[in-house]
Amino acid sequence: MASKSVLIVDDSYELTRVLQAAILTLDKDLDVKVVPSAEEAMLMMAKTPFDLLITDIRLPGISGMELLPKIRARNKKVNIILITGLTDLSLDDKAKTMGANYFFRKPIEMSLFLETVASFLELDPPKKSSKISNLVRGMPSVITQEEEEALNVSGTLSNLRQEIGAKVVWLINESGKLVAQSSENQQAYNEQEWAPLVLPVLSTGERFTSFFKEISAPQSFLAYRYDQKDIVIVPVSEFALILILARGKGHLQLPLVMDTVLSYQLEIQGLLQRMGVLHATPAQVMSQEPQESADLSIDISGLADLNDVDSEEFVKLFNMKPGKKDADAFWDEAALNYNYDLQNPEILTYEQAAKLGLAPEENNPHNE
Repeated sequence: MASKSVLIVDDSYELTRVLQAAILTLDKDLDVKVVPSAEEAMLMMAKTPFDLLITDIRLPGISGMELLPKIRARNKKVNIILITGLTDLSLDDKAKTMGANYFFRKPIEMSLFLETVASFLELDPPKKSSKISNLVRGMPSVITQEEEEALNVSGTLSNLRQEIGAKVVWLINESGKLVAQSSENQQAYNEQEWAPLVLPVLSTGERFTSFFKEISAPQSFLAYRYDQKDIVIVPVSEFALILILARGKGHLQLPLVMDTVLSYQLEIQGLLQRMGVLHATPAQVMSQEPQESADLSIDISGLADLNDVDSEEFVKLFNMKPGKKDADAFWDEAALNYNYDLQNPEILTYEQAAKLGLAPEENNPHNE
């Protein structure tokens, strides 16, 4: 007899670890798989028939409640257990309407949970053990809907997408990797395609922001308007939001959208700060006093052929420990040595043109 299979859908490592370990106490030969999102669950179930699906309501992207009818349309026989930490009492009836066989609230009563799982998998009911009791104590506690929304970045992205009518909302980190998402049509984020395009734009914006040395970084966004869609990139400290919005009748105008997006920009930044994943902002870094530099040395043997540079002076500058006054003095001196016409920045002096090889040679007969 082939072993029964179970699919757990939740982005909480703690919860899935507890549930998987608890289910395996029923039968060590059970095939228990775990995926973090509804989109991955749909792909998994399209390839493999599962006997039992266990899913949380709050997921990145498609919610567990939205997942149920999609699974039911493909597999009417699969048993489905829905779990949640939300306290909304109306969810009980909605879960049954959407196709759930059983609905649990956190913290889950483990003995009842295992009895339900055993029943669906046609296994013997579980025996009481200290191991199961320990698992019960490890279950996450109930949280209110307001508390969960305040701590759940994915839920916030979903709220943003619905409020502005976006097709896609992606949150990526400083490396271009997808952190969280909300999508109406399961549009996949392609890191190889998007990261090389977005990261240089963000880097340029960060340099522009840091140039003005403000105490707090300004809010900003980049919007690109196409015939059928708008693409908006919104920096969130080291992270960034990428939004894709449809254009045309029935859709919000971009100026109206951006007021909402900028308010969510601050909200998401606050969530990431409370999660401890944000570093100092460029403005914070600029306000810090310069630290003492480490001693550096350089081999000058290969510097003999440097044009217009004294090698000893070069090494002296390279090994110099910069301080705030030294840096200011350096740029003051540089400003005096380069007499640019600020009203006509494209005009070069004769000396500057000569250094670039653009001035006419004195012994050139054509210039006489």
